[in-house]
Amino acid sequence: MLGYALVKSGGGSSRKFFNEARDDMIMLHEPHDGMMRPAMVKRLQDHLDARGLL
Repeated sequence: MLGYALVKSGGGSSRKFFNEARDDMIMLHEPHDGMMRPAMVKRLQDHLDARGLL
């Protein structure tokens, strides 16, 4: 996934993904119904675009 890997974390629905080569992390919410909300997709797109990955 573009060099990002899931970081083991405690409980809850927050998920952290770390890209070791870029020293970059993104935190996302894992929805209980499994459907990513448009706002979360936009946040992910903005994060990746700012880093030149899209």
